[in-house]
Amino acid sequence: MNTFNRFQLEILLAAIALILGLYIPYDAHFNTSGPFGFFESLFFILLCYGITFNIVLNFFAKKWEKKKRFIPLLLALTGTTIACSIFYVDHRTFEEIDWLMNYDTRNRIVKEILNKQTKTEEFKLQQLHTWIPVSNGGNEIFVQKSKAGITVKFWIDRGFLDTHSEFVFTNCPEELAAIHHLLKVHPNNDNYRKIESNWYRLNNY
Repeated sequence: MNTFNRFQLEILLAAIALILGLYIPYDAHFNTSGPFGFFESLFFILLCYGITFNIVLNFFAKKWEKKKRFIPLLLALTGTTIACSIFYVDHRTFEEIDWLMNYDTRNRIVKEILNKQTKTEEFKLQQLHTWIPVSNGGNEIFVQKSKAGITVKFWIDRGFLDTHSEFVFTNCPEELAAIHHLLKVHPNNDNYRKIESNWYRLNNY
């Protein structure tokens, strides 16, 4: 393989590593939950690592011009660094990005339910078809509807067995009372907090 073709191959591999690096935090936060999610993320991370390791070895092999080889090296290392952010960046950071990025979409969905534009039963898992997922583990939300009001649960982490976290909207007096009790029981726990009017961040609710 000549130098030009080798350079093209390394650019392609480096681009794949960069795309994987950008995709892994997104996938880990929005799409994966439970043990399957862990192994899915692990597979993508190891693939990203493998590509980067190969590019690093080629860089130090001095088989062809290092100035050119610095480009794929930089791309691959950037991708790997971003991929590793799921380990060294606090999950709260991803939650804050998620909340801000999908704020308008979640409020629009809640307004549609309030205005009866979206037909729902009293208790229902509702599949969303948003371009960017707004609920972890399949982009489903839980809708509870009664004469007193509605409660809508957007999962942050669908979890495994009975462990999960969620953004919850409610205007139902009974649900609000139950949530405020939880906040009093966990006064110094950031997993239980009010975000804004009618919106809460909760665990296992």
